[in-house]
Amino acid sequence: MQGRRDGEGDAGEEGCMRLSLSRLRPLHIVLLSAAYWIGLAVVKLGAAIAAAWQVSRLPPNHGTISAGLENALLRLTIARDGIVVWAGSVSLAALIGWVVGPPLLLALTCRWIRETEAAEEHRGATVPGGFADGPTAPLPPPARRWQAGQRAASEAAREVEARRPGAG
Repeated sequence: MQGRRDGEGDAGEEGCMRLSLSRLRPLHIVLLSAAYWIGLAVVKLGAAIAAAWQVSRLPPNHGTISAGLENALLRLTIARDGIVVWAGSVSLAALIGWVVGPPLLLALTCRWIRETEAAEEHRGATVPGGFADGPTAPLPPPARRWQAGQRAASEAAREVEARRPGAG
């Protein structure tokens, strides 16, 4: 009979590595954010970067690169000998959403999952019959004759005398 190496055979807890957002540390989030930003720049600005590089290699007065900000709209135009090679615009709100949104969402999700798992571990460790002993059964419903907050019939019904008009 041959021995097994770690990670071979059945997929028990010891042999398999779980993928979980709670395992991400701040360094991982920074690296994932940097990779996202590089990918975003390549996808959204790849053609603009290539056009700007071509125009920058031209002799003087044969190409222009202009950028402007008008009414919260960022514009970039690249032209070669008077012909527009690349033009693009984006609102500042969309730009901020692209740059800040996904990394912030990742960081907040990781933190939320970590706090949720920590609360579950804490609750399971302190409650008898909790997660350490397996899932707990739900509590039974209250007894049918449970009288909390109910009044006797004599207390609920009372007589009210009508007031006469003009009386105090």
